[in-house]
Amino acid sequence: MQNKTYSIPKLPGNLEANVSLASWTTLRMGGPADFFWQPEDIKALSEGIRELHVENIPWMILGGGSNLFIS
Repeated sequence: MQNKTYSIPKLPGNLEANVSLASWTTLRMGGPADFFWQPEDIKALSEGIRELHVENIPWMILGGGSNLFIS
């Protein structure tokens, strides 16, 4: 992410800051994520995505982490 300040809403599930993404890729390589969120269930995912849109916070779903290189 760029050097921006975000007001992160309360998201259901596990939300961590400054997480290395290396352990989440099959190549075990990857840079840090400003925030890494693991929703507790599909309802939490839906609610969380809605909140991120309301706050205009960029996000992406990583999937299984294969064929993914994060710098």
